[in-house]
Amino acid sequence: MAAKIAMPKLGMTMVEGTIKRWLKEEGQPVEAGTPVLEIETEKVVYEVEAPGPGILRIASQEGTVVPCGGTCGLVAASQEEYHSLIGEGRGYGAEGRGYRVEGIGYRVGGRGESPAPEPLSPFPHPPSLNPQPSTLYPSARVIASPIAKRLALELGVDLTRIKGTGPGGRIVEDDVRGFADAARGLSNDRDETAKTITLTGKRKTIADHMVRSLQTSAQLTIITDVDATALSDLHRQLMAEAKRIGVRISHNDLIVAALIRALVSFPIFNSTIEGDDIKVFERVNLGVAVPLEDGLIVPVVHEADKLTLVELSRALAAVAEKAQEGTLTLDEVTGGTFTLSNLSAFDVMAFTPIINPPQSAILGVGGMEERPAVVRGQLAVRPTFYLSLTWDHRVADGVPAAKFLRAIKHLLERPSALLV
Repeated sequence: MAAKIAMPKLGMTMVEGTIKRWLKEEGQPVEAGTPVLEIETEKVVYEVEAPGPGILRIASQEGTVVPCGGTCGLVAASQEEYHSLIGEGRGYGAEGRGYRVEGIGYRVGGRGESPAPEPLSPFPHPPSLNPQPSTLYPSARVIASPIAKRLALELGVDLTRIKGTGPGGRIVEDDVRGFADAARGLSNDRDETAKTITLTGKRKTIADHMVRSLQTSAQLTIITDVDATALSDLHRQLMAEAKRIGVRISHNDLIVAALIRALVSFPIFNSTIEGDDIKVFERVNLGVAVPLEDGLIVPVVHEADKLTLVELSRALAAVAEKAQEGTLTLDEVTGGTFTLSNLSAFDVMAFTPIINPPQSAILGVGGMEERPAVVRGQLAVRPTFYLSLTWDHRVADGVPAAKFLRAIKHLLERPSALLV
């Protein structure tokens, strides 16, 4: 029986992944444990291995979004089984094949027995449309989604005449409808859209992740300002000693250190909700958002509460560098219990960050600027910045959240405690 190559579930919040690249070709022999494809999630590019030895049958093409547990491909145990998976009919059915695999090529199921291939009938189309043979069985290879193929048959549209806008030039449903409308003179000649960008891959995953975060938690944001005079003095002192201590400690390192101290004192914000239970984590696994060209990623420093300031600085620098290089491991992007998002490098004063599920809170950091302040009754100019705490109101009310944010502020305004 053919072994299924399933879309893995990499973390509690992952619901789907994108086929980024097949590492082996259709019909190629593979061994158990051999990497056969790369999948892409919001967090990482991950290699999926063959579940057993045999011959590779690709069920989902590159650029396809597949739900967790869904079929990416199959490994046939023999040449005979592989040929039965391919089938003799081409040009209709899922992905243009003649048999079905959980909706793509062949059905795998039952109670362990080897099921028989189930032929699919051509999609019905109104006789009056008279689709051309090239629509049903194009001689040139056409990359199109199953929905687009079915719609083309229904509307009598020749897929070889359509330029796809999906990943890798894949023809999607909107391409077929647009072509059919244009052919009937229904296109909007006054459409002033400069560009249409389809949400795919990492961008779509991030979008879904953020919408799901807002829909499934009761998020509220509070903001405070920090007088960074003492913090800046300490930073200059540590930079002067960088050669001696072996690391250049940044303002962000000091902010992270203060956040971790406060989380140890207010552990309710280092938690997650599962059903009706609030689960408070024993250790602080801190995620720090890192911007990338095509989105952002949140690498995680595990057990950050055990690290000294110097060790923490080195760990943060290491994961940030790996994030930019695209070499983060799965362990380095999963298991976070709290996230810090620092936009100070982009001249942002303050913002309302969105919680990174399944966590319960996130801290946003704005840019440091010299601003007027009242110090002991006198007007002065002080370096200040804003902290924005977004938390799930289900885990705590406003007063505990305000106390938590105040604790971070006090540590940053009296930063010598961070050296102990």
